[in-house]
Amino acid sequence: MTKKYEGIILLRPDRLTLTIRDDQQAILTQVKSGALRVGDETVANYLENMGAITTNLTGFLRVLKEYAVKKSDVVFYGDLDDLDSVSAQYVADQIEVRVGLKIQWLNKNQLLAQTLAQTWPRLKHELGDQQLTGYVLCVGLSTSTLAYFNQGQFATCWDIDLGKARINQLAENLRQTTATPSD
Repeated sequence: MTKKYEGIILLRPDRLTLTIRDDQQAILTQVKSGALRVGDETVANYLENMGAITTNLTGFLRVLKEYAVKKSDVVFYGDLDDLDSVSAQYVADQIEVRVGLKIQWLNKNQLLAQTLAQTWPRLKHELGDQQLTGYVLCVGLSTSTLAYFNQGQFATCWDIDLGKARINQLAENLRQTTATPSD
């Protein structure tokens, strides 16, 4: 019996990630794109990064083909944070026309749940039958989320707004740094 694999693609303002899992939820491989350019006024800069996004997605489709993952077994999520509904629809249409993938836009709470769903099987494997009690920190470009789990159950979470102006300032400072230590 052949194993069935699934692909999960996640588009965030700063990069794309592809995760391929088997039917036991074990991660077989994870591929990350290069950094996407962060916008000056908004964090999500999908419109200007459309060429890089579609190029990376085309590469991801090749990796999926190498693992014999069917397009029907691929889910594609995008970070809706800092993106208005008209721009989100335009980006979704461009991706579908150029690459043939349909994106599902998620808000930050849905992204937290998706991130945990990808990480949970690995944690469960490492912990055995123990229940996870502790904090999970998801750091984003404009906000971070701290979630608390008690005995494997979600208890509460806090959003920490990092401030877009400060993040844009930090991103600009990083763009102005040298690429090599000798420079």
